Amino acid sequence: MDDGRVRVSCAGLCRIRDDDGRYLLALNYDRLTRGVRVYTPLGGGLEYHPPDLLARFDAEPENPGGRELRLYLPVARFPEFRMWFMQRIERETDPFRELREELVEELGVVEALRRSDVAFEGVRRLDAERVTDRSGAEGLSTRYLLEIFDVRFTSSAVRAALTSLPADGALRWITPTELDAGRTDDGADVEASALLEKS
Repeated sequence: MDDGRVRVSCAGLCRIRDDDGRYLLALNYDRLTRGVRVYTPLGGGLEYHPPDLLARFDAEPENPGGRELRLYLPVARFPEFRMWFMQRIERETDPFRELREELVEELGVVEALRRSDVAFEGVRRLDAERVTDRSGAEGLSTRYLLEIFDVRFTSSAVRAALTSLPADGALRWITPTELDAGRTDDGADVEASALLEKS
């Protein structure tokens, strides 16, 4: 958009590690539909609750049928919106919905995922700007408001299902070295540097 608006994407990302320090990542579905294989963190767009939120910020949704916080704001309204986001009210405050959608519906790794099966601990927030390659918004400068969560599975059935993943599947464990390099040892792309403890 070039009408004085900025694209904003708010997401909760899951940092899931095993006892060996590896990270659980998944093939990015949006990119896979375009023939690009890249592993990214589980989680995704956070949803807002109040129906009048868009009007309050003069925002336009990226997907008019949904409630995800992917939207276009007047540039001058971004600081106010960012302050609202940081208050952690009137919106999802963890990526449980997205995690369940990915593990149960999209990847079929587990039959069900209840809120009691998982524990979230907020690690940090990131405010970044870069050009997106998301379908329908390719090439647009985007402000990312990200929340990173350490995720621990309390269900032994879920832990068992995640322990026995194939090395080259849609969901796989990535070493810290691979994550830092942006590429797995077998040549798959990795975009998950937000999960690393760097300032």
